[in-house]
Amino acid sequence: MYHHASRFAFLKHLAIAFLLFAGLAAASAILFTTSVTAQGGSICDTVTEIPQSECLALETLYNSTNGPSWRVNTGWLQDDAPCGWYGVVCTGGHVTELQLQGNNLDGPLPPEIGNLPELTKLILSANLITGSFSDTIGNLTKVEWFLISNNKLTGTLPSAIGNLTQTVWFDISGNQIEDALPPEIGNLTNVQKFYISDNSFWDALPPEIGNLAAVQEFHIDHNYFSGALPPEIGNLTNTVTLDISYNSFKYALPPEIGNLVNAKQIYLNNNKFKDAIPDEIGNLASVEELIMDSNKFSAIPPEIGNLSHLRKLSIVNNRLDGPLPPELGNLPLIETIDLTDNRIDGPIPGELGNLNTLVTLDLDQNQITGTIPISLSLMDTLQNLRLNSNQLEGTIPPELGNMASLQRLLLNDNNLTGSIPISLSLLVDLTTLKLSNNQLTGPIPPELGDLNKLHNLALSHNQITGVIPVALSNLGALYSLELEYNELEGAIPPELGDLSELRNLYLYHNNITGMLPTELGQLSNLERLWVDYLPTEGTPPETLGNLSNALTFRFDNSNMAGLLPMDFTNIPHLNELWYDNSGLCEPDNEQFQTWKDSVNYVRGDGVCTISPGIALTTTAVATDVLLSWTDVGGGVPSYDIHRDTSPYFTPTVSSVLSTVVTIPGANMTFTDATAIDGSNTNYYYEIIGLDPDDVEVIHTRQMGLFNYELLPGTP
Repeated sequence: MYHHASRFAFLKHLAIAFLLFAGLAAASAILFTTSVTAQGGSICDTVTEIPQSECLALETLYNSTNGPSWRVNTGWLQDDAPCGWYGVVCTGGHVTELQLQGNNLDGPLPPEIGNLPELTKLILSANLITGSFSDTIGNLTKVEWFLISNNKLTGTLPSAIGNLTQTVWFDISGNQIEDALPPEIGNLTNVQKFYISDNSFWDALPPEIGNLAAVQEFHIDHNYFSGALPPEIGNLTNTVTLDISYNSFKYALPPEIGNLVNAKQIYLNNNKFKDAIPDEIGNLASVEELIMDSNKFSAIPPEIGNLSHLRKLSIVNNRLDGPLPPELGNLPLIETIDLTDNRIDGPIPGELGNLNTLVTLDLDQNQITGTIPISLSLMDTLQNLRLNSNQLEGTIPPELGNMASLQRLLLNDNNLTGSIPISLSLLVDLTTLKLSNNQLTGPIPPELGDLNKLHNLALSHNQITGVIPVALSNLGALYSLELEYNELEGAIPPELGDLSELRNLYLYHNNITGMLPTELGQLSNLERLWVDYLPTEGTPPETLGNLSNALTFRFDNSNMAGLLPMDFTNIPHLNELWYDNSGLCEPDNEQFQTWKDSVNYVRGDGVCTISPGIALTTTAVATDVLLSWTDVGGGVPSYDIHRDTSPYFTPTVSSVLSTVVTIPGANMTFTDATAIDGSNTNYYYEIIGLDPDDVEVIHTRQMGLFNYELLPGTP
């Protein structure tokens, strides 16, 4: 919805007025709860300063709208001087103004309101007034301000409304008035501000609307008007703002729309207009905002380039087809062009590079072909460039790195080829860089790590090779890192643990190897960790249990093996846990199983089963522990001895007690002389066989099973 200054400035004044008198309510509204009247009569029986009929109209309004509950009701029915009652203004012995906006009037508007024939201002906006207008409203022939917006009025607008020929400000918006707008509305020939928005008017807009030649603010948005927009709309030549959005107007836009030469804002969005936008649109010499979203327009005329004052052009979600008119490059003051979600084809006109005031260019979700024009790099004021979801091809011009103001660059979902230009690292204000779903090759430039304002880096679904640059760890503002579906290799840099703002880390479907670095447990804001479909090894690090904001872990279809860490039970709101088609399994532990039951979606193989690998025995010798096992053969040159106090520990460098050189085929032994030290400690051991390159090849436990423990002093 588009907000318009004039209407909301009035609401602002209402809010200020309410603040001014709200403090009076406690001091006055509650004090006067009984009226001073002649016995058995009305307070109006003794009133002489205005006609009794006018006094009775005020009295009836008070009683009909629960006057004792008004926020301020000073004087009302308390004395015989109604011209001093709160909100009442009198001139020449008559009520001429009634200003009770935002005063909690609750109840129907009485027909007696029509007994105030000298009224020039009726301001009852922002209350709880119900019921419908009666024909007596037509008695208010001198009213200039008729403001009853934001109430609960229902029913129809009576034809007597046409008697309000002196009205200059007419506002009944924000009610529930329905049925057709009476043709007599065209009698309001002096009206300058016309608001009937946010009601339930339906049927065609009467052609008599064209009689409102003095109107400057014309707002009929958020109703159910249908049929064709009458060509008489072109008679509103003094209109500054025309808002007919959120209705059901259909058929072609009448060419008479081009007569609105003084209009600065035109809102036609969310209707059912179709066919080409008329050439006469180019006559709107004063227009600054032209919003035509969510219709069925089929073409933009070249005359659009005549709009020398246009600042915003939005034709989102229509049926525009064919190429863009190069005349778009003639708009000298344009700041926003948004043509998202159409059927535009052909190339991007190079003339767009002439737009040296443009801030946003949105051409996404079309069928645009060709290459990205180098001339776009001349738009040094551009902050948002969205060309995603088209059929662009060729390489990303390195010259885009010259667009010093650029904050968002979206080129994803095209057919772009070549490498990522290093020059993009010069876009120091960039917050979003999306290049996903193209055919990009080559490595990720480490220089992208210089973009310290970047929130979103999306390079997925390409053919990018090489390793993940350590320099990406410098992106301290990064929320999302999307590198999935590429050909990346090597290990995950531990330095990525420095990305303290990271919410999403997507690395799946690459050739990344090694173990998950324990430093990932430093990503305190991480919500989604997807490291599935990778040849990674080992077990997920226990430090992932520190990620209290985690929502999804995906370890499935990997080479990881062993127990899922017990530390996962520290994660309070994990929603998904995937570890199927890997060697991972769950601890046979009640605490873990209870926690797992709180996870909404789990895919995996369940509790670990025994697969001992190396058969290990432990015996106590004096104050030592003797570990013994048989060499498994296969050329394993040595074994690492690991020890920890947790049965679910992940072997690390710090848990290595010693390395024993293999005696081929022999019984291997190791004496732990530090196990029994008088303290009540349980120790758990793991023997890991290493290949010649010190890579783990076999464990004493497969699927993470810990079978062997020794209690101090007990063999």
